[in-house]
Amino acid sequence: MQSSEINELAVALVKAQGEFPTVLKTKVATIQTKNGGSYTYGYADLGDIREAVVPILTRHGLCVTQAPSIYGDQAALTTTLLHESGQWIESEMLLHIEKTDAQGQGSAITYARRYALSAILGIVTESDDDGGVATNNRRETQSEVPPAGEYQNNHRIDRPAQQTASAQGFTTGGYVHGSGNTDFDIILQAATLNDNEFIHSLAKQIETRGSLSDKQISSGVPQAYKIVQG
Repeated sequence: MQSSEINELAVALVKAQGEFPTVLKTKVATIQTKNGGSYTYGYADLGDIREAVVPILTRHGLCVTQAPSIYGDQAALTTTLLHESGQWIESEMLLHIEKTDAQGQGSAITYARRYALSAILGIVTESDDDGGVATNNRRETQSEVPPAGEYQNNHRIDRPAQQTASAQGFTTGGYVHGSGNTDFDIILQAATLNDNEFIHSLAKQIETRGSLSDKQISSGVPQAYKIVQG
């Protein structure tokens, strides 16, 4: 959604984006799996992103507000980019609350704010060199989950490259599992283990187009990890 006109906002955002830095992923999260293992991943937290962009937004007459809301019948986060002229653009992101308590709700909101803020501003986050160890650890622990592909009786079926396809008809295209994008890899893995329609739609888009939106990633990756971890 947006205001009837966004010409002044667009000009200000173009100038601001020209000054946005690449925000480094300096934080590391460690996740315990049900089989006793763990994996880690690097990320830029909400504070890092806001610290990098808020002074620039202010300088160009822009600001962002984020508030919990209801979209349809589901909990959501509304992110609004405002310009001093009164022009605005807005997006909704569904919240995936794993634990129905205050902590679970707070975590879901913070997680959504981080992704939604980056998406509406076009922010790029990038791994810091100091996070190399964490990246390597994550790749090593991925051996705990089965690689993407077609399975029969818990055994992976290897086919010639020209015939490679999952039982759901996915064809190798824009992105191949194991090419370095851990978010894509976990979604592709989950698609081989579960009939979740949403996960399969993301996997097909990954394999045919090689891309997902930030909103699709923020919704799909948590679901994919749940499936992979059983």
